[in-house]
Amino acid sequence: SLRRLAAILPAGADATVIGKRLKLSTQLALRLDVLLAKEPAVDVAGGAKAWRAGIYHLGNGLYADRLLLAVDAAGDWRAALALARSWTPSELPVSGGDALKLGLKPGPRVGALIEAVERWWIDGDFTADRAACLSELERLARSE
Repeated sequence: SLRRLAAILPAGADATVIGKRLKLSTQLALRLDVLLAKEPAVDVAGGAKAWRAGIYHLGNGLYADRLLLAVDAAGDWRAALALARSWTPSELPVSGGDALKLGLKPGPRVGALIEAVERWWIDGDFTADRAACLSELERLARSE
């Protein structure tokens, strides 16, 4: 399996070169690249909040693979793996369209605001609903 291959390769190895040499599909080479990446680090010791953030960023399958490659890390990796197999992250409840409805013009500022709301939403462990995210978006838009 790809995870077994990643386990014997050094972290940060060039997955593109390895993929070409082994004649992996582009999709498998990209997946191998994520498995070998040092960042984002899988925070096993961070508890359920950190696990959910990792699952959100990497997706359930890649998070589980990265977790299994880091089983020597401190923390309850079995509980983190169970969460990766059972919890599905929801989508960010706001989008660039919501920023445009506030009267902002399309451009990099809208993307930056949505990224800031997303970081706030993740830091709050995904508990903020659409109304709270819209309120945070408005607050951030006014503060700039």
